[in-house]
Amino acid sequence: METFARPSAGCHRRFHFGSVLTAAILAALAITAPEARAQSTWQVTSGTWVTAGSWNGGVPATTGTASFTGLTDATALLTTNTTIGGLYFNNSGSTIIRSTTNTARTLTIGAGGVTLESTSGPVSIGASGFTANVVLNANQDWTNNSSASPLNVLGSLNNGGFSLTLKGTGTTNLSGVISGTGGLAVEGGYVTASGANTFAGGFTLSSGTFVLGNNGSFGNTTPTVQLNGARSTRSETELRALMGFCWAATSFSSATWVLLQPVAAARSPAPATST
Repeated sequence: METFARPSAGCHRRFHFGSVLTAAILAALAITAPEARAQSTWQVTSGTWVTAGSWNGGVPATTGTASFTGLTDATALLTTNTTIGGLYFNNSGSTIIRSTTNTARTLTIGAGGVTLESTSGPVSIGASGFTANVVLNANQDWTNNSSASPLNVLGSLNNGGFSLTLKGTGTTNLSGVISGTGGLAVEGGYVTASGANTFAGGFTLSSGTFVLGNNGSFGNTTPTVQLNGARSTRSETELRALMGFCWAATSFSSATWVLLQPVAAARSPAPATST
């Protein structure tokens, strides 16, 4: 088994400034610092996204944050393709963002990404028969800190050439096809991918669990797969034979790679544990 040494930490220096210089620097930062992203909070049980009355703070700007908090259940209906800077969830019940009809809508998400607080109920983007496909327009994190409630993305996910990093302690289910030239990283939680994925930007597993199941795949792109401190329920040899992946590091320690649906059942021996 190959093991790659972690690069040495960079040097850190501490600087001391006089009070006048420090005050000048802080004043400059205050002038040039960007304004906080505007936030609008969903305030109805069910309504259309584009209706001002559905929000406290008005319909969120395309660079703003859509916040779903303080309610039990909530359903936001997309009547048109929609762009948002980020999504924040902390409703106690279920939150659903979906199209109003069987016509698919697109939800484009910016650098704010997606956040579920530890007390959030389940969140679904899309629903059966009411598709909401997701497109990324910036590198971003999706963090599910709700260990009891999943984040479900039922439609397709086009990364738009950007990197998506999944974090937290909860479950994230990606049911549709993940496409685009950007990469996918898992840094925590329990992540499932069940689409015939085609994204080509590489895959990194550094912590948590990743499940490739229900005929899920990475398509024919054979992206570079890097397991940073990951542990497999199958041996390295089995993984290479089953998936045909090429990865940079194979020191198995803190995470789990799980294969529910081998590419070729005939080449699926009983799982071997690698530590």
